[in-house]
Amino acid sequence: MKKLIGLLLVSILPAFCLAQTSANPNDIKVISATWHYADSDPSFHLENDRAAPVVTILNSGSKTIKEISYDFLFVDANDGRVWLRFQFSNRTTIRAGETKTITNLVPDDRVERGLSPMVSAYRVIIKRVKYADGTVWRRR
Repeated sequence: MKKLIGLLLVSILPAFCLAQTSANPNDIKVISATWHYADSDPSFHLENDRAAPVVTILNSGSKTIKEISYDFLFVDANDGRVWLRFQFSNRTTIRAGETKTITNLVPDDRVERGLSPMVSAYRVIIKRVKYADGTVWRRR
């Protein structure tokens, strides 16, 4: 009986491990990334009137996304260096072929207090994607 259980574990474990890695990260495209300041657009209501990133993502793959984690970067206008980095994770459904805009509340007020430099660009780096079928892609 112990041999049977051991054999089952040995045969099931590799399949489970394969299910945890996956997918082509090129199937996820950041269409736009902007920063919404609390007072810049009254029609864009956020809790606590805090600033927030607004990121539009296209899922051009064949799998439905269930969760996505990303870094939102403030890039210096003069030398291209990263001044601020925020990390976010969204539990949201983005079906194959669908484009979705996501946003998050910012955990601190560095940008609102004016500690961000002259910013020429925002950059988004996708760090992790969890698909509806249970597979996960992680940036290495």
